[in-house]
Amino acid sequence: MSSRVESNRKSYIKSRNRLYYLKNHEKIRKQQILWQKNNRDKLYQYQRTYYLKHKDKVKEIAKKWRYSAKGKKSTMRYCWKSKGNSLENFDENYNRYLTTTQCDLCSRVLTNSWPSDKKVLFCRTQTVLNKVGDFKNIVCGHCYHYKC
Repeated sequence: MSSRVESNRKSYIKSRNRLYYLKNHEKIRKQQILWQKNNRDKLYQYQRTYYLKHKDKVKEIAKKWRYSAKGKKSTMRYCWKSKGNSLENFDENYNRYLTTTQCDLCSRVLTNSWPSDKKVLFCRTQTVLNKVGDFKNIVCGHCYHYKC
């Protein structure tokens, strides 16, 4: 076969497979999840060998993700959730967190230097009227440790 015919065939097969996936993505995803549950050891071994072969590539991708806007937001969601904060109005609270430039309690200019000028989300503790993890203030590290 000539390279042109082979190239056309490959692109045709690729587009056909993509259309099949788009039509059946829910079914395919369920099959993948079921296989992963039944073959945890194989999956772990595959992931481990892939990581060892492509360590630099995996680390570079993870680094790009960490510093991307989506990655930062995802990490912040995970951190707030793991600390027991409410995620009901996460988008509003996250936007407020990004745009806040001064501490809500002492008006100190917030930067990314740790510990005193770092932005920290302060949430209420459990009271009779408030749920655990209600969003309250964005404060500097100093106020968080000594005033809250």
